[in-house]
Amino acid sequence: MIRNPIRLGKGRGLLTLALLLATALVISACAGARAAPSGAVSTTAEMAKTAAAGEPSPNATAQPQAQNPNSRLDCTAIAKANQDFGTSLAQMVNLTPNTDYSAFTDPSSPVYLDFARLRGELNTLATLPNPTDPVELIFGKPSESITYFRQLVDIAESDVKAQGKPFKETNTSGQKVIGIDSPWLKEFSPFALAMDKACPSFTLPTDTPPSNQATNQVGQTAILGDLHVTLDKVATVPGELGNLPSPGNRFVFVSVTIENTGKTTLATNSVAQSYLKDAAGNQYYFEPNAIMLSATHPINGDVAPGTSTSGTIGYQLPTTAGDLIWIVEDNASHRAVFAVKVSDIVAVGTPISAPTDAAMRTSVAATSAAIIEMSNSADATDAALTANPGTPEPTETLQPTDTPEPTDTPSP
Repeated sequence: MIRNPIRLGKGRGLLTLALLLATALVISACAGARAAPSGAVSTTAEMAKTAAAGEPSPNATAQPQAQNPNSRLDCTAIAKANQDFGTSLAQMVNLTPNTDYSAFTDPSSPVYLDFARLRGELNTLATLPNPTDPVELIFGKPSESITYFRQLVDIAESDVKAQGKPFKETNTSGQKVIGIDSPWLKEFSPFALAMDKACPSFTLPTDTPPSNQATNQVGQTAILGDLHVTLDKVATVPGELGNLPSPGNRFVFVSVTIENTGKTTLATNSVAQSYLKDAAGNQYYFEPNAIMLSATHPINGDVAPGTSTSGTIGYQLPTTAGDLIWIVEDNASHRAVFAVKVSDIVAVGTPISAPTDAAMRTSVAATSAAIIEMSNSADATDAALTANPGTPEPTETLQPTDTPEPTDTPSP
């Protein structure tokens, strides 16, 4: 993924600057794909001064650098800490008593909250100096924001551990720190301005695309964090009546074993989202029709600590696809690539001959046509009855019952 820096335009007063900063910070916290300070560090501090004076800010050309030569700050580490913390911040401030907290404790989940890492990122951001310029001080001090966010992290961790019962949202002073209406955005703003001043002309380096070089073979095990994934076998599976691959294609099943070596229950859904890729770059993902075949063995959704599960993942790809690679990655960006040569793929079951395949397809086509014809006929009948419902049959009118004769009253 290439992270393009966010660049701010010319200043038009403090209100405009504040709105620009707020927009950049929302993008950083909610999207997670961009860091508010990473591209803004070239001009934001100067923009604050020139905006207050009513002057246009100069356009500075940002040059990538890993370290600010004028200080001992690690600008790359600070920018990454700000970016990663902003992504998790959006999840923490949205916690509620009714939140499903299970995903926040699963290391393979894209919303996993690693509180030890978050505290380390705050320690990195704490190296930013406080501003001394009166205009920049309007947006706050990083040191005060660090104190605020350390309290927020402590409370969020408490809520996650307690599964929101009881749910806490205020610090010891009674200030609300959990909730979209909390002052998280205001407290996040000082980091961008401080980076402008401390790391001028800084841009995060472009990420290197992941490699597709195979490092594992069929029968070997790859390590994806706490999940150990073994590619046991790759096999072709014949279709069945009513469930055949497209002409010129075949079903290919990948048999895997997944072991959880960690201390928490992990989901296997990311492994099921793996894919095959041929030499031409074509990618083949999970084939829904394959799960209906008798040869399928779905992978269990969760793996408890110290246990393993096995199953199959079915794909559909051309018979001429040739050598393949199987790519699997979890939600925490762990990735493994297995080489699958044509000679590694074994045949399971009795292959379907061309005449049998043609006969099965003809039978399926005839059955489908008959079902469609029946459906159309039923629709036509319903339409005819709706258009001409006919004369309703008369309903029988109930006659009133006879009034009982009065009884004689005995004489006294």
